[in-house]
Amino acid sequence: MFGIRELRRLREQRETLQAEASRVLEAAAAREGEQRALTEAEATRVRAIRGEVAGLNSLIVEAEEHIDQIREAVERSQARARQRQMSASDAAPPVNAGEDRPFGKFRNFGDYAAALAATACASAGRPRIDGAEVRADERILELEAATGRVSSDVPQEGNILASLQYSGVLMSRAWQLGDIRNRVTVQEVGDGFDGTWMPYIDETDRAKGKRYGGVTVYWAEDGLPVDKAKVTGVQPMEIRVKELRALVRVPEKMLRDATALGSYLLRAIPEEYTYQLEDGIVNRAGNGKMLGVHNSPVFLAVAKEKNQPNHTITAQNLIDAYARFKPRDRSKSGFFFNQESLPQLQTMQIPIGTSGQLLYMPPQGLSTAPYGTIFGLPCIPIEYAKGLGQVGDCGFYDFSDYLLVVKAGGLQMASSAHFYFDTHDMGFRFEQSLNGQPFLSGPIKPENATDPNFRLSPFVGIAKRAA
Repeated sequence: MFGIRELRRLREQRETLQAEASRVLEAAAAREGEQRALTEAEATRVRAIRGEVAGLNSLIVEAEEHIDQIREAVERSQARARQRQMSASDAAPPVNAGEDRPFGKFRNFGDYAAALAATACASAGRPRIDGAEVRADERILELEAATGRVSSDVPQEGNILASLQYSGVLMSRAWQLGDIRNRVTVQEVGDGFDGTWMPYIDETDRAKGKRYGGVTVYWAEDGLPVDKAKVTGVQPMEIRVKELRALVRVPEKMLRDATALGSYLLRAIPEEYTYQLEDGIVNRAGNGKMLGVHNSPVFLAVAKEKNQPNHTITAQNLIDAYARFKPRDRSKSGFFFNQESLPQLQTMQIPIGTSGQLLYMPPQGLSTAPYGTIFGLPCIPIEYAKGLGQVGDCGFYDFSDYLLVVKAGGLQMASSAHFYFDTHDMGFRFEQSLNGQPFLSGPIKPENATDPNFRLSPFVGIAKRAA
């Protein structure tokens, strides 16, 4: 059986024999006159060497073919294993499961990023990185030739080389982070489109004929219970994707170390990307931009208690808020809060006789770890919650009622050797097109509520309790 080690030994043996033959011929050429002819012993040895080299060449070709067959078989087996893993996994994000994609000719993501940087430098007239000579990487050039995606849309930043398929690993990492983005409802937009039309559910009243914007189910023997001319129906809603970008400055010395470069990018980009996206889902202003929960008409803030001190959260606040909470999917729901309020939550009690019952239940074993619970829902601290006492500092949210529209194609990656030309550092840019907003147009009026002003919502907080 041939292996890499055996192939290396055969090649070294061939080189040794070829070097010996060259020395014999050179020694004869250095002699004068008739003595330049090969002696009988020298001629015999040269013929023997040529025979041995011919035999080695045959063995080397056979070894190379055998190793190629093994490599192809391993790659096919790995591809089948990845396919089985993707089919069996329900936890994978609906778009851009980048870590399931093979890296092709690149060893890993760091190797790809380093090759991209080297090619960008060479194309920009910088033949060295940290003193070491670099050239345009043939693997990057092959990808460019296959797609034609070379030119930059930001000329002043220099020559930016667009990535093709390997940046998907960043999206897979990002989907594993955060506590919000893996709870939202995701809708992909096809390549070549910059937006989509979605059904806008005008459901603010649960009376007959108004649920789901006018979906009416009735007994035929009773007849249609509503005037069909007054049914609002499901309205079309256009959502156009926006670009969320990340810019990373990588020191020149790190560009030569593919392992360190890949480790840094795989850590920094997913974390910061997740922060900005989740903050947008919670707080962005709308008006042509992503519409965050706190600025959406569907967000409902219950009144604070009479004479309630500033910067406080009471048990009655949470009871009132939970009474208005209408989750569509409890598995995607939770109590989200600013960690600043955790001490108040941990000591909060519902008065019972002369004592009380804790409202916040700390994690108890693997069934609820790592979160405590309130009313059976996980309590999840998030950085995007407002400061203690502000509207949005805490609340019950069902993020399955939030629509995130994502353009197919994943996270696009580019590099620039000119952006930080004064320090020879490399600029990497990442970009994905997406947008989002809640499904509902406003809080919902229950059909049989006694209070005509009583409303329900999948996003419920507490009114302001600060000066």
